[in-house]
Formats: sequence, C-alpha cells, structure tokens
Amino acid sequence: MKVSDLIFLNIDYLEKKVEVEGWLTILNNNLFFLDEVLQINYKDTVKLKISNRDIIYILNEKVIFPIGGESFLFHRASIIGYLKKLENELVLNVEKILLEEDSPNEKNKKILIPIEINLESIEKAKKNNPNLLQENPSQDWLDWC
Repeated sequence: MKVSDLIFLNIDYLEKKVEVEGWLTILNNNLFFLDEVLQINYKDTVKLKISNRDIIYILNEKVIFPIGGESFLFHRASIIGYLKKLENELVLNVEKILLEEDSPNEKNKKILIPIEINLESIEKAKKNNPNLLQENPSQDWLDWC
C-alpha cells in the first residue's frame, strides 16, 4: 500500500497492522515515511511521521550507502506497523522495516535489509552514537561526521 492510500483510507486502518511502501527520510530531526510518488521538492510529498524517531539510531547503523544533504537517510523501504492517531496527527508505529539498499557485492542489484524494531536495540544504538540527533548548523550531515 502507498502512504497516500493509507492516509486517505485512515479510518479503515487505524490500529490495524499495515504494510506500506515508500521512502524513509529525516526531516527536522524526525523520521518520516514519504509516498512512493515523490514531488519535485521531496519535502512536499505526502508523508507520515514515524511515532518513534529514535529508530533513526538503528537505521544509522544499518545503512550501507548513506547519502549527503540534509539527511543521511533517503531510502526506499517497506514498513510493517500500525497506523495510530496521536494528538490529531496520523503516525506509523513501526514493528519492522525492510530497507532497500544497493548490493555491496553486485552492481545494479538491490537487497532488502530486515530491521526488527524494539526498545533494546534502539537503546543500544543510541549508546553507540549519542550525538546523532544534535543540531547540525550546516544542514549537511556529512559535515557532522
């Protein structure tokens, strides 16, 4: 299912397990899942906020080929989780992410990296990189590394 479909049909899917396809990225230090069909300015694309932004710490350890710009993360993915309404905002409560990456061994081949989301793995990843979500004055995460 696309993010835009899930938002449009949210009444039917609230509190139910869903699988959604799109693009994972970080905007304003929060984790978002963007619709498969990107706008010219990707920030204007239909999106859902991920309920636990600390998942960013786990993704930081799993991404094989990070990119530059405002976010080290801009990857196609499938998310399995639950659609919830928090303070009048629709959010995705994530259980599992299948992150699409380029194969490190074969050109032009994609691989899916399954990432289980749980509090223990988030806390462990936070300890490995506690400064990850600090404010970056340059707006390019490569300058922060």
